[in-house]
Amino acid sequence: MKRKALLIGNTDGLPGISKDLKDFRKYLMSEIGGCWKCTEIVEKLNLTKSKLEELIKTTKDEENHFVIVVFSGHGGVRNLTYLYINPQDEYIEESKIKNLAPRQITIMDCCRSPLELEPVTEGLNPRTFSCALHHQIRETYDKYIMTVPPQQLSLYACRVGECAQATDDGSLFIQSLISCLKAICSSVPFARFSNVFPLAAECTTRQASNMGENQHPDYCAPKFKTSFQLLLGYNINKDPQAD
Repeated sequence: MKRKALLIGNTDGLPGISKDLKDFRKYLMSEIGGCWKCTEIVEKLNLTKSKLEELIKTTKDEENHFVIVVFSGHGGVRNLTYLYINPQDEYIEESKIKNLAPRQITIMDCCRSPLELEPVTEGLNPRTFSCALHHQIRETYDKYIMTVPPQQLSLYACRVGECAQATDDGSLFIQSLISCLKAICSSVPFARFSNVFPLAAECTTRQASNMGENQHPDYCAPKFKTSFQLLLGYNINKDPQAD
């Protein structure tokens, strides 16, 4: 299976964004994250629109079977969700980073408050493990990804009309999501949308409330039963079917 992860951030006034991307990279490369290789992960901050479009086109042309896109930064809504991609206020529609592969998870940690103006321009610390186990985890992870129907899963840090909160330690939603994934994979083999998102959303909302803010993570997902959902995390040590 060909897989690709795009970790994209805008650090304009948000020092915790770099940590979001580094922590998500560390999670993906861990055992429960799927043992992704460095060469399968692209981590970019403050890309120009032309460079991002080039990266998107390249990713599409690669014909990957599975893609994860994570965006952490600024955003807003004017009919659609827009993502500010750099300190120069270039931004794109969310649709630009979707449908890059038949199976895709798109995570957008950004505000979704109304835009007044039209757009100005179009871990877990991985322990040391053997190469054999590393290969087995990747092979099994790939197998589970390819057995579910093609689908697009989009996770938003907040509802339309709300703002996504961030601190120097990272964005509330992404950091909550990573923490919940680790917790779930410590006891069960599979972490999927329906058993991860509600916990991450509740944690995010609670932390935002403690800051005096309203933030309620949202999603767009196919109505598949749990076993047909894409993996967000996998623990081979808890999988009775793993050899």
